[in-house]
Amino acid sequence: MKTIATTCVLLYILLGNIAVAEVISQGSESVSTAEHNAWEQYEHMARWLIYLGTMLEIENTSIEEEYLAATLRSMKTMSKSLTIGYSWHAYKSWKSRWPSIISSNRALIKKYITEKTDDSDALSIVNSM
Repeated sequence: MKTIATTCVLLYILLGNIAVAEVISQGSESVSTAEHNAWEQYEHMARWLIYLGTMLEIENTSIEEEYLAATLRSMKTMSKSLTIGYSWHAYKSWKSRWPSIISSNRALIKKYITEKTDDSDALSIVNSM
């Protein structure tokens, strides 16, 4: 079975979003695509992660680690404010769609995010419910 990162990489390549595919496949080594004006791709990545979280129970599956790592990356590259270098559209996607994620996935994501980052925007989302 393919991991979520592999699946997302394939989806992004198919959709022409090579820069985001490279970010996902690099793991935690890099937090930017290094591509000019790639912020729309960060929004797409956030929406894919949210979509998967609304459709599949992630915990104890083969994709759990990759999904959580990609979610952390997404939340660390977003910003509530219009901060250069961070995607405010990804923030809006997480904020508005957080309630639609399966409750067990929200709990899993919340635990992971609170353990892995002190980013106030990420924490404000996972603590909002």
